[in-house]
Amino acid sequence: MTTNVTQYGTIFDAIGCVLRYNSSDASISVVESPKGLKKVVDKALSEIKNYDDTTNYADGMAALCISDFIDDHPNPINEDTKLNILHALGLMNKGKYIAQTLMLQKNNRSWHYSEVANDCSFFGEECTHRGINPDPERKGRRSNRKPNEYHTLDGRDEVKREQLVTDGLENLFKSIPTENLTSGKIAVQLNRFDIRGFSNLSVDQKTEFIEKLKETV
Repeated sequence: MTTNVTQYGTIFDAIGCVLRYNSSDASISVVESPKGLKKVVDKALSEIKNYDDTTNYADGMAALCISDFIDDHPNPINEDTKLNILHALGLMNKGKYIAQTLMLQKNNRSWHYSEVANDCSFFGEECTHRGINPDPERKGRRSNRKPNEYHTLDGRDEVKREQLVTDGLENLFKSIPTENLTSGKIAVQLNRFDIRGFSNLSVDQKTEFIEKLKETV
């Protein structure tokens, strides 16, 4: 089973991955990694498969533009049209991806569930021990929650989602060649996933989320 990367599609495209659009479920997957980055890409893919699907309409439109293949055929959309759409969506500026927009995409879309409460069944201590063993290279406000305060139960006894940019996804983002990026106006696209996630956050989590947004402007 291939990993659906539609919500991070432009990041994979900016790195130089060969992408395939799958018409059966309107998703995109990685066909080939750039030379020297296969381990980085594979690591990110192994993590993304455990992420919540936060794909929005803009991701779906961009998916048809950044895919090299649609099913088993070369993408028939001409290059000028692809670029026009990516610019119209606020993802590109003068033919390059806007760094701040891709950073927002990386941060805002990185949500995951857990099969058990007060623990993380997918990412373990990387999720629950962020306040105990913080990465000194990561910017933003440090979480002060205890390990058992992650993935708590909501009022319906359902396990809450958590926002986490895993190491693999962070390294994937850092691997984007600088020549493929530019600065520009950030396109903030709200959707039901973002709104639902933010409203479910604690005050501490909301503050941390806002601090991450400040890093991009």
